Amino acid sequence: MSAAPLSALTGAPADNSVVRNFYRTRDENHTYERLWGYVNPIAAAYWRIRDELVFEHILNRFDPLTRPLHVLEVGSGHGHEIAKFGLLGIPQSNLAGVDLIPDRVRRARDNYPEIHFSEQDATNLQFPDESFDIVLQYTCVMHADSRDKQERMCWEMMRVVKPGGIILWWDIAPMKWRVIIVQRLLDMLMRPTCWRRNAATVRETLCELFSTERRRAALDIFDKTYIRPVAPRELGHLFPGMTITARQAGVDFDIWAPIWRHWRGLADALWRSHWLPRHCFAVIAKPLRDA
Repeated sequence: MSAAPLSALTGAPADNSVVRNFYRTRDENHTYERLWGYVNPIAAAYWRIRDELVFEHILNRFDPLTRPLHVLEVGSGHGHEIAKFGLLGIPQSNLAGVDLIPDRVRRARDNYPEIHFSEQDATNLQFPDESFDIVLQYTCVMHADSRDKQERMCWEMMRVVKPGGIILWWDIAPMKWRVIIVQRLLDMLMRPTCWRRNAATVRETLCELFSTERRRAALDIFDKTYIRPVAPRELGHLFPGMTITARQAGVDFDIWAPIWRHWRGLADALWRSHWLPRHCFAVIAKPLRDA
């Protein structure tokens, strides 16, 4: 399929200052890396399971040792995720990353000087059509401040991926009510002495459980701050004409972290069960052209 040109999409590109300020604040004193990066052993263990899932799907489609793959990451941050594709035998000169945040692009270049990093807006990628075998985005589209901008980002990913190539999608999905309940139960178990707070939490949860309106309001709290979560069922609209395999995946990190500290085997089992997810994982394949 061929993606529609940007001119076919309505609305002007959104102001990116909100996203820039969001990450500028979180990058101060390496806060983001300490919370979510590989220097945090809890986060590193979480991402390792995600990487198994990603690499399994890549190796089911490609042989990187015999085919010179070219890979692009949209929202490449400090460069760690795209750099891992070198573990598959893909030369770093075949890897590229784009990001809105100048400081992040500079940091990525310092970390991985052989990878091609550039400051770009994902709604208007500066690459020719069909340039990459694999395009990936990890928690980038969720930061788009409008649905229109999310659509533009997805059109651009479709445009630059080759026929027969894939888009790897790992992003926040809408919160599930059972995830909130388990979060609150864990919080109570980890703070057993705060009986007043625990009792209030139980009352609030019961009230929300029997009130659709209050339950919906509680869910909305988790999904509204700089995040526009995308459900697996919505990907068909964002990627028309593509072949999509999608599901909610992983385990909510606020559930993972306290369990991993005490019962690592249980944390791994919950991750792989996908019963308490917070992410959507998808492999989005661009069909080959008709002969």
